[in-house]
Amino acid sequence: MRETRGATVRCLGVLFIGLVVLAGCGGSSGHGTLSGHLYVVGGPAPGTPRAVDGTVVATGPDGRHTATVGADGSYTMELAPGTYTVTGTSPQYGDGKSPCPANGTVAVVQSEVRTADAYCQMP
Repeated sequence: MRETRGATVRCLGVLFIGLVVLAGCGGSSGHGTLSGHLYVVGGPAPGTPRAVDGTVVATGPDGRHTATVGADGSYTMELAPGTYTVTGTSPQYGDGKSPCPANGTVAVVQSEVRTADAYCQMP
């Protein structure tokens, strides 16, 4: 009887440790989310911003990350925490390679969503 009780306690202990390890595996990936839009601004009156498709690049502590911008102008990417510079390009602006910068840098924080919009300035 004592051996059975000891084996049961050991099994429960191993099961408990396994559950603790698994709980740690299901958490956050350590990344944050960066999202925003790519806009063309300026041009003839009224000159209101309009969303365009293209590409957005976020450059930061772990390199360059590229996201495709949809027809609605939106993008989303998962990034490691850090400070990033965001620049976009659109085939609807300039030669399709002209930079469309965001205003300043953006700090990506683990498990949070940050926003950075990029603007293609028309003359």
